[in-house]
Amino acid sequence: MVALLFIVSWYFFGAVTNTHSWLGIVIVLTTTYCYMNIALRQEPSPAPSVVVPKPAENEEARLLDDADKVESGKEDRS
Repeated sequence: MVALLFIVSWYFFGAVTNTHSWLGIVIVLTTTYCYMNIALRQEPSPAPSVVVPKPAENEEARLLDDADKVESGKEDRS
């Protein structure tokens, strides 16, 4: 994208260019073209399966009990 913006700047706004900058543009555009062709030819990889752990049946009750202990100051904080 930057290479194309550089060309637009040269063409429309008269930005100063030299051989080094033109070679950089050619290298960037050629590399982008090659990588895009490689990416399009690859088979899509399957999405990784995500295993969501099932919470313990009484976890909600345990958390509420812990909250009550903290509020009443009975919890051992060591």
